[in-house]
Amino acid sequence: MTLGSETASTHRLFCSIRTRFCELESVVSRHHQNVCEKLGNRSSCLTKTSILRNPYVLLVVVCYISYWPSIWGQLVLDDRPAIIDNKDLRPNTPLYRLFENDFWGTPLHKEQSHRSYRPLTTLTFRWNFYIHGLNPMGYHIINIALHSFVCILFYNYSRLLFCDSMTSLITSLLFAVHSIHTECVASIVGRAELLSAIFYLSTLLIWSSQKYKTKTKLLLCVIFSWFGFLCKEQSLTSLIICAIHELISRRHLPNKENKIIPKANRNSIIVRVGNIKRSQMVWRKIVKNIFILLSAFMSALIFRLYLMGNKFPKFNRFDNPASYSGAPTKQLTYSYLIAFNSWLLLFPCDLSCDWTHASIPLVSNLTDPRIWTIGAFFAILFALLFYALIKSEDHRLFLVLTLAIVPFIPSSNIFFPTGFVVAERVLYLPSIGFVLLIGMGVKKMLDSWESHSTRIKTIIGLLLIVYTVKTYHRCNEWNNEYSLYTSGLKVNPMNTKLLNNLGRLYERDGNYDVAINYFRDAVRIEPSDVRGHLNLGNILLKLNNSIEAEMSYTTATNLLQESANTWHQISSMHLTALFRLSQLISRDPHRTQEAFNSRDVLNLKSDFKPVFDSWTQEMRSSSNRRIEAAVMLAEALQYESSDPDVLYNVCNLCKHLKRVSQNLIHYLSYNFFLGIVINESGSADEALELFDKALSVDPHHEPSLLASARIIQDQGLSGLHEVAIERLNTIIELGRADETVYFNAAMLAIKSGRFDCGKRLLESAIQMKGNFSEALYNMALILYNEEYPQPLQAVEYLTKLLNTNGEHIKGLLLLGDIYIEYFNDLKNGENCYNKILSIDANNVFAQHNLCVVHVRRKHFHEAIQCFEKIQKNNIGSVNVEHHLKLTRDLLRDQLRNGSNEFKFLL
Repeated sequence: MTLGSETASTHRLFCSIRTRFCELESVVSRHHQNVCEKLGNRSSCLTKTSILRNPYVLLVVVCYISYWPSIWGQLVLDDRPAIIDNKDLRPNTPLYRLFENDFWGTPLHKEQSHRSYRPLTTLTFRWNFYIHGLNPMGYHIINIALHSFVCILFYNYSRLLFCDSMTSLITSLLFAVHSIHTECVASIVGRAELLSAIFYLSTLLIWSSQKYKTKTKLLLCVIFSWFGFLCKEQSLTSLIICAIHELISRRHLPNKENKIIPKANRNSIIVRVGNIKRSQMVWRKIVKNIFILLSAFMSALIFRLYLMGNKFPKFNRFDNPASYSGAPTKQLTYSYLIAFNSWLLLFPCDLSCDWTHASIPLVSNLTDPRIWTIGAFFAILFALLFYALIKSEDHRLFLVLTLAIVPFIPSSNIFFPTGFVVAERVLYLPSIGFVLLIGMGVKKMLDSWESHSTRIKTIIGLLLIVYTVKTYHRCNEWNNEYSLYTSGLKVNPMNTKLLNNLGRLYERDGNYDVAINYFRDAVRIEPSDVRGHLNLGNILLKLNNSIEAEMSYTTATNLLQESANTWHQISSMHLTALFRLSQLISRDPHRTQEAFNSRDVLNLKSDFKPVFDSWTQEMRSSSNRRIEAAVMLAEALQYESSDPDVLYNVCNLCKHLKRVSQNLIHYLSYNFFLGIVINESGSADEALELFDKALSVDPHHEPSLLASARIIQDQGLSGLHEVAIERLNTIIELGRADETVYFNAAMLAIKSGRFDCGKRLLESAIQMKGNFSEALYNMALILYNEEYPQPLQAVEYLTKLLNTNGEHIKGLLLLGDIYIEYFNDLKNGENCYNKILSIDANNVFAQHNLCVVHVRRKHFHEAIQCFEKIQKNNIGSVNVEHHLKLTRDLLRDQLRNGSNEFKFLL
């Protein structure tokens, strides 16, 4: 046999050893079953083999059990901007926009962009939206299914790594129920991590497989990693893992091949020369493969930097306080955060949806006790790496460590600062390596302590149960924003972002006292955060406490002056505070000019669209500032020539602006829409036409949809009722409707004769706001007037109405009518009418109906006096004379029957 053929056969023999070893497992398993059957212990054999034969089913079932509560979850936290506010999900948005905009739907070139690029993830959201709109259930079901698929891929990769089905199953179950994954699965935006993990593990499986030739493997790995990169950037690290795998899996190849050659021939010259040649060939191949993998990695990285305009996103100091600190605080805190993330993987007990602001205090000096944590963590890490590289012959330990370390590097602040302190979502990929490391320990214990295997498996089973219960409970916390923020504050009571978020929830629900307490706590903990002052000012202004509101806004605007020297730190919060302050002081006629002078903020951010939006609304309300508003719209259109918000302001200005000078027309004539604003007369028809033009740019522009529908309703344009209903329904489908949208849609439906539809919409309005007086009254009115009246249900709604608004005259009048007409309950009916007269003594309807009560009681004397009083005062438009005549006729009939009780009335 020649040297070349001997080398080739030896190499092929070595490459097949691993595959043969894995095949041996199934043979041993079948032999074990045969032995069990002969010994009569068939049941235990069947239990073990049935579990191992259906690991996929078991993993899927466990995933759905653990994450079952999340199916009923709402859209929370980042789900709202990614799903509800993201126009890229709407069918009218061209698909190519997904590849031009960031994850939140903002163009990547804009300064406001977050620079996160995940078009394939957004595409899956768009498919969800196309099928079921904003119903959260569909999004959550898909997320759990994706996590289940990741667990199946993880199981297959574990099989390749361990060649042991039982260890692989235990490890996969641990991965499936690990509580650190709750945010990825329960939060809809966590789909980015789930999709990237699918492509990440697929890349590793392809590279570890023996089914493909090297060129095919390289091509598939590059394609899958790039697809994962378009879901989330972390997936690109799979190429680095493949390169490391290629390097370490072949470093002992000649030595391993020598073990196959008989010991007597290992030192021969022919074998040594063959080893050298084989080593050279292997290393050439290794270098070539690694070069291709790293080139693909760098190409994607360069493309990513190009999309960002070679600029990294800018974050404020509250998102990542350590990034704004100097040495050694920055380095010590970053090191501690790495150890802290590892602790969350090891012990996922205290979890929170947000870790920004003061959640984790900075490590500022060497006397901080947390220094010991940093030292212990890195000592253990370096010891493991040293053992894996130097001492261990098994390359799998080093590979597993790299699987835990490499995907975490982009989030570690080592190369660039991130926009978060700790984010549980980013630990999804690193947890693959961490759980595999636990799996290696489990396998080592099972192999070393076979006599205690039952106890070990029992302990592992209990651990899995604890993790499942924790994950199930954590999913319940993610179900709505109240429970999510409350659970976060239990872990991070100093987190002002959570305090502000919870305060806004209570403010939204009308619990102002609780909301103010949360806002004051936020301001006390973080006095330099604009958000807290702005929220506090808003709620104080809502409660007509103008003095304290102005103080809060002034404090916020002072923080704007501090940020003016660092342009990128000026956020929408700063500008909004300035707008609110100017709006407040402009209420004083003597301070109007002071309010308008703050327009100089445009010099700070001339392309920041909210500046134009807010200021044009302010100046439009002042009759002598509307021309200036038109000029500002012209400036805005230079930056946003097709923005529906700008066009919406143009439409609103149209309702007020009349003809102006030709010079101004010339100045503004470059834009068609603004030309219409200047030249047309401002009637409802022109305003509707302009709203239609705004909607032609964005058919889902909510302000234009709502404003145009209200114009149709207010102007009584019955021919356009269906158009208005359709536009209001669009807002409802977008998930942006409040109770007034449902109410307006209901009124239009009722006017169009669609009473069932109107009732459904009114019921939705009442569900959103239980004390919505007009909705309660109109629901009762429909039930009272429909073909088959439902007086009992009408009384229920009127009772709710009067419990919240006891002086609702129409409600009292309707309730009195129902009591008398349907229940002959004259006493309660009389009480309703007397209550109305105590509120409005001249209410003719209540007076008239009281007269009717006297007639029903056959108190004709009181009835005639009552009607004559109404007639004498010349009140109202009811048929008093007719009813008075009828009452006298009734009295005459009674006297003819022999009664002289009321003879003197005649």
